Amino acid sequence: MRAFIAIPLPNEVISECKDLEHKLKNTGVKMKLVEPENLHITLKFLGNIDKNTVNRIKEILDSIKSKPFKAKTSFVGCFPNPNFIRVVWLGVESKEIEGIQRDIDRELEKLGFDREINFVPHITLARVKEKPNKKLKELIGMRVNKEFEVDRILLMKSTLTRGGPIYDVIYERKL
Repeated sequence: MRAFIAIPLPNEVISECKDLEHKLKNTGVKMKLVEPENLHITLKFLGNIDKNTVNRIKEILDSIKSKPFKAKTSFVGCFPNPNFIRVVWLGVESKEIEGIQRDIDRELEKLGFDREINFVPHITLARVKEKPNKKLKELIGMRVNKEFEVDRILLMKSTLTRGGPIYDVIYERKL
């Protein structure tokens, strides 16, 4: 099964993301917006994993030492760069998220997963399908400061369909 590890978002952050997606849509640039129910912070994309690996990952998530903590959205960013935008995202500031991601990465490396080279905590908002215009470029860098609590980590299954991905929770680790 295709899977990833993520942090779910509270409704107030999803609402901010929906407002941003409305602004993105109004730029006139062709893009695929992420459905509100699919918005999250990815800690690690795992690719295709088997049942044995799922059990090992559950153990890794259970070993994470963390209590609930505050995080904050920051600014609208993009990959790979503002002149060639393929993904638009909302950044998240949190030393705790970065620490949890490093811990997960270190443990997953023991299972043969590659380490993340430049982890950037973010919420993917859209995948851009054509050249960016001025309106879209003007949104990059826009600040959105919304504080929220992180209280769990999810192991998610991702099923790709023509209508977009469908995510299901395989395992939930409360902090």
